[in-house]
Amino acid sequence: MSESNKQHKFSKFFSAYLHQSYYLSLCIFFLTAYTYRSFTHDVDWRYCIWVSLVTFLLYNYYPLLNIKLKDFGHFFIRNSPLFLIIILSGVMGTLLMYDDLMKLTSFCLALLITYFYFKKHAPEERSGRDHYLYKPVAIGIVYAVLTMFIPAQDVGLSLGESLLLAVGRMSFVMALALIFAICDIRENADIHQPTLPEMIGIKKTKVVISVLIFITFIIETIAVLSFLTEIKSCVAMMVTLFITFILSIMAHRYRPFWFSLLLTDSMMVLPYSIIILL
Repeated sequence: MSESNKQHKFSKFFSAYLHQSYYLSLCIFFLTAYTYRSFTHDVDWRYCIWVSLVTFLLYNYYPLLNIKLKDFGHFFIRNSPLFLIIILSGVMGTLLMYDDLMKLTSFCLALLITYFYFKKHAPEERSGRDHYLYKPVAIGIVYAVLTMFIPAQDVGLSLGESLLLAVGRMSFVMALALIFAICDIRENADIHQPTLPEMIGIKKTKVVISVLIFITFIIETIAVLSFLTEIKSCVAMMVTLFITFILSIMAHRYRPFWFSLLLTDSMMVLPYSIIILL
């Protein structure tokens, strides 16, 4: 095999790895693991794996939400292994949270937001992710619930403490989502609705990102001073926020796809990478 063919195959593999959410699922796995470590608590690896699996299934098989009822039976027969995996992931999630009403309620909220995020609605066949404001807010809330609020409840934090930390996580994830928007990474190429940077301009969007990063900074500081999280986790997040800020400055719509799908998503892996080295 020639060198050019090898490079072409690697390029295709790398592109699929990023675009088909394999890397995103890995990032969610480590972000959730970081959350447990920040509480000086043993990591619930079962929950981390489950969140990663759910992320992969949602981002790759969301078209299932838009199948017409009359076509569902035929589709189910042709894709029964896929439905088996989905059912098993649902059972696994139920077993992990069945004994805590607050965790179940917050997960149901995340599911509802996700439904409106992916579900297309007539007459324009637009989904929530095609709306410039709903998309970053929905991503922020869902990721905050799955990677922060539920783990915080799991380790015994109060509702108020869990909500405070979830707001910080939501702000952080929204900042990452807006970097995507600046780089014009569209999940749905068939829809050409304006993104937030196209609505208010890139400079103003970067100001919004800076405010979101600052909110996360404040909440992380409060958390460590209140002994909700340990100092190492705070240091790890502060480094991550600084690099995220640098990425937001560097972001523009002509960046290659891996700038968002690799570098920006890596900000969710970085805190765990740092905390295990400290």
